[in-house]
Amino acid sequence: MKVYYLAHPIAADDLHTVEENLEHILVIQDILRKHNIFAVAPYWTYVKMYGSGRGKPDFSFFIEGDKECVRRMGNIILAGHRISYGMEQELSALEGLWSAEIIDLTRLTNKEVDLYLEGTKPNVDNESVHP
Repeated sequence: MKVYYLAHPIAADDLHTVEENLEHILVIQDILRKHNIFAVAPYWTYVKMYGSGRGKPDFSFFIEGDKECVRRMGNIILAGHRISYGMEQELSALEGLWSAEIIDLTRLTNKEVDLYLEGTKPNVDNESVHP
């Protein structure tokens, strides 16, 4: 079974809150599962943990851990309404890895992600929203 690292924006911006982004990660994982794709989002756990007041996170420690996960998996799925700084960092972990597989689902609606995974190329003319 191929395992993918699921990269997704977390930080709030003018379109989505942190909680909306965290919820969308779960939605995307469910869509991927329906297509027999196993994707992990290790950052989800510590974002939830530190967001609930369990101390101050060391972001450099976590981003390095995320990058190591990406390097070891050698596969990444980019999802969400934009590519964030953290996603750029995670993606950079694959530089020089010729066998890396990168699936870019950013800016696709959930329906478009589903269509893409079914093999249909969606018409991407939207303004990058989750639904």
